[in-house]
Amino acid sequence: MSDDINITWKVGVLECYPTLSGMQDYVFTVHWDCLSSYSGTSGGPYNGRTYSCTAVELNSGEFIPYNELTEPTVLNWVWDVIGTGQKENFEESVRQQIYNQINPPVVTPPLPWATGSNA
Repeated sequence: MSDDINITWKVGVLECYPTLSGMQDYVFTVHWDCLSSYSGTSGGPYNGRTYSCTAVELNSGEFIPYNELTEPTVLNWVWDVIGTGQKENFEESVRQQIYNQINPPVVTPPLPWATGSNA
């Protein structure tokens, strides 16, 4: 089933300095989502989500004007900062959310006796 789970990364917000060293709209924080979805033989649709933000320091790289940024470029900044291991942890977390929806780790079945106010 894990191969059937779709993982998508999305950028939601870019926080920018209006100007920094002559550069306009200099990105310093990226707000992002790691999303999972599944609609397979186990029913569904099921969805998982992790939301976070990451500070990005671009002084070591070449400045890209804001209007020329692409989502893949910005996500690569995030992944460079958080590292491969943390990226995999976020993806495993959203997969686990779907697993837990399909196979709940805790259930609360009804009590095995009749309930009511007749004590």
